[in-house]
Amino acid sequence: MRRVAGGDASSFERLVKAHQQRLGRAAFAILGDRCAAQDAVQETMIRVWRNRAGYRRQSSLAVYLHKILRNICIDILRERSSKPAVAWDVEAVGEIPVAGGAAACELREALAWGLAQLPEEQRTIVALSEYEGFTYQEIAEIVGCPYGTVASRKYAAMDALRRSLRQWLNGEE
Repeated sequence: MRRVAGGDASSFERLVKAHQQRLGRAAFAILGDRCAAQDAVQETMIRVWRNRAGYRRQSSLAVYLHKILRNICIDILRERSSKPAVAWDVEAVGEIPVAGGAAACELREALAWGLAQLPEEQRTIVALSEYEGFTYQEIAEIVGCPYGTVASRKYAAMDALRRSLRQWLNGEE
């Protein structure tokens, strides 16, 4: 990022290649729309390039990029003025370790629907922790709230998902 801050275009190209897939997954999990996720990643990279000279390392580069991405996703959700449609793209749930066949497809759809019903704050925390592997401390930096708030939002999100998937859990928590 120091080279990018100095205007090195080839370093910026490497940065984009190294982070665009991970950013795309996070944006997709938050927005539930592949095109909007691609737009969010592209806008993130544009902002990084435009503001490169002002970059100050305060946390990891991944946290810095995801913080920008989250703000862009919030803007996109505000423009929509509603949460993602119930027909949320099933791909947003990623790889679910279940047996194949129709039941697996139905479970993926149920999980996608459950994620779509979560408030943006909870959906973001689930995406960053479960799909991207960020720690609660890193998520707190990205979303700009205390560690304890991250933990309570994650608990509330997982509880809501458990309730929406109750038939799939067969009474197991």
